[in-house]
Amino acid sequence: VATPAAVSCDAAGTVVSPPGWYVVRSGDNLWSIAERHYGAGHGWLYQAVARANRRGVRNPNWIMPCQRVYLPAYGRRS
Repeated sequence: VATPAAVSCDAAGTVVSPPGWYVVRSGDNLWSIAERHYGAGHGWLYQAVARANRRGVRNPNWIMPCQRVYLPAYGRRS
């Protein structure tokens, strides 16, 4: 029987379309996650990701592999 951590870690690093849940892989940080999901030059959106996860991410500089983080929708205004 697989443990819940092992089951959730199977999806670690899988790119999702925001809004949605992302499973942190080893070596990730919120900046790199924002760049990967919102596009190059959008790493600064790590702040929005941190705000959306303020209950589970107490320190944006410290996230753990297999941790789930919510990626909020981001739309450009013209």
